[in-house]
Amino acid sequence: MQAYIKKGNRPQAIKTYMKCEVILEEEYGISPLPETKNLLKEIEAIQ
Repeated sequence: MQAYIKKGNRPQAIKTYMKCEVILEEEYGISPLPETKNLLKEIEAIQ
């Protein structure tokens, strides 16, 4: 996600987070770490 942001690709960074979230839930029954959730908030705040 950070690499996509560095390249200016905010939509792909958000899409990657969403995919990660689904895989973690389906495969492992867990949610993303707080650090990962915070990264999403930072990405969403970028205009």
